[in-house]
Amino acid sequence: QQPDAPYFAARIYGELLRRQGKDAEAYDYLKQLHNDLPDDPYAQKPIILDRIRELEDELKIPVWQRFQPQAAIQYLPTEASLEEKVQMLDQSHCHDHAH
Repeated sequence: QQPDAPYFAARIYGELLRRQGKDAEAYDYLKQLHNDLPDDPYAQKPIILDRIRELEDELKIPVWQRFQPQAAIQYLPTEASLEEKVQMLDQSHCHDHAH
């Protein structure tokens, strides 16, 4: 991983791991990659999130252990009720599947 490497190089590495049958390794790699990438359209974070979701299905990751993008968690107001927080997370989860 080179800091000046194009974003697509990192996505290709994740895909190579999958093609080698290293789904668990690819899952961990893509989760970290999603957290590390900037919120730049060229980074194509929604594509990485789609690949993470595919791996979660293939690896049969329980819903409560699935990856939550940092942005979805960071912006929950502390003064919101538990019910409001759950609704916000549900909305962000639905948004994840829209891509």
